[in-house]
Amino acid sequence: DSELIDNIVKPAFTEKVSVYPNPVGNSATFRWNHIEEYTIQVFDLSGRLIHRHSGYSDRYNWKIDKEYIQPGVYVYRIAVGGQTLTGKVVKR
Repeated sequence: DSELIDNIVKPAFTEKVSVYPNPVGNSATFRWNHIEEYTIQVFDLSGRLIHRHSGYSDRYNWKIDKEYIQPGVYVYRIAVGGQTLTGKVVKR
């Protein structure tokens, strides 16, 4: 039955991430649809990992180290709910 196959192949739900505020100042909140185990990584545009955190929630509040994180564009990658979500965040 094709419906059964679709349910096996597709995840039970599709996650979406919101980041606010964006551009960010001293902190940013990443939020997704469901309480799940997650790992968030933030990279600078050269691909250098600048932040990593794992937990179990439907959100993560990133406290930004002003001396270490310079203004610019950063890429985030969140592994949650069997999916990997990516996007950009701007540090002002």
